[in-house]
Amino acid sequence: MPITKSLLIVSEEHNDITELRSKLVLLRDVDSIINTNSANALSYCHQYKPDTIVIFAHRRRENTLNVCKRLKSDNLLKNIPIICIFNGYDEDFILSCFDIGINDYLLRPINDTEFLMRTLWCLQKSDLNRELEKKNDLLETLNLIDETTKSYNLQVTVKVIENEIAIASKYNHSLVLIAISLNAKCKNKINDVILAKIIKDSIRYNDILGSSDQGKYFVILPKTNLKGAYTVSSRIRKELDPNLIINTGICEYSEQMTAKDFITSANNALNEALSRGDNKVILIDNLDQTIDAPLEAYKDETKDYNLFKDEFADKIIRVISPLFRTTKNDIQEKLSTENIVVDEFSTTTKCFFSIKDQYSINEVILKVVDPGFSKVILDTFIIKDKNKSNKRSTLELDDLTSDKLKEHLEDLLKEFIN
Repeated sequence: MPITKSLLIVSEEHNDITELRSKLVLLRDVDSIINTNSANALSYCHQYKPDTIVIFAHRRRENTLNVCKRLKSDNLLKNIPIICIFNGYDEDFILSCFDIGINDYLLRPINDTEFLMRTLWCLQKSDLNRELEKKNDLLETLNLIDETTKSYNLQVTVKVIENEIAIASKYNHSLVLIAISLNAKCKNKINDVILAKIIKDSIRYNDILGSSDQGKYFVILPKTNLKGAYTVSSRIRKELDPNLIINTGICEYSEQMTAKDFITSANNALNEALSRGDNKVILIDNLDQTIDAPLEAYKDETKDYNLFKDEFADKIIRVISPLFRTTKNDIQEKLSTENIVVDEFSTTTKCFFSIKDQYSINEVILKVVDPGFSKVILDTFIIKDKNKSNKRSTLELDDLTSDKLKEHLEDLLKEFIN
């Protein structure tokens, strides 16, 4: 009987292979299980064409990332779903793998049912990907997809946007449209084929690339919000030569928008980005009812993500981290007992402060988070006598002063002491 489904396990350790094989006995959908190490992963994929790949990451960060990159940059293999299995939760490591394009992940110890469910999902996704490949091949044959850039022509792009709007409205899904253009002085430095490939490699398989005139591209992102769209635009910029200047306009679909409104709004955001200078990204999350209003009508609703991100990082360095450290020292002196632990840390996108009683397990936590491009989020978590509660507040970045933050920390200490 011909093989219908196959799964490739990538690991350097034999025990991993044995463990997964025992779990996969119950999975009737898989007819063939192949295993290899990371060095041979690419050649095995070309030889056996697996439907799903399972990679044991362990602590081999660079090794795992390199394997995923090689698989996702290969045109014949990039649409094969990948599941990564990690020894423990490492947020940066896991997010780096998702940035490259893995589809799912599990943590050890591996729960049998969860592993089987996620594997089945990836096998189904593999089937869908292959059906989509066939349809794209047909569209290319009919000259609806450009053979060189693999993007829809403008006429088809409008039809696709109309269809995606109908789906988003029916199922209440988010939908984002990105308009991308190189700066005029850079257009002769890279051809359309290379730029289109970079964009295609930076988006999901079910995202849609459409072309317009004069080297402009549209990217349609179903089930994506503005923050997710900004991540996509950042990924595209990261893959470009640093000497190339790219501008991006991003618009999130809102109720009652037509395809024309949607495209107009994304184009307006792109024009605003072009007018502001190099490597700008402009986002619009709400469209004025008057579609033909001048560009100034949108300016209050645009957000420069780069500016916000830089200002938040600066606020961490100048205000949040120093205050957290000072407060930590003050509380440690005030509550000088062995059972009280005060902790704080900061990254470029979030700050954490906690006071914990190791004996009673009572704890209070304050998190200050950059949500992407809007107000700063302050989350307070209180764990007392095994009861948990939390509250959230938001502040404009300019209002996040040292005095305001001190108020939150003083309230946190009161909650802990009372």
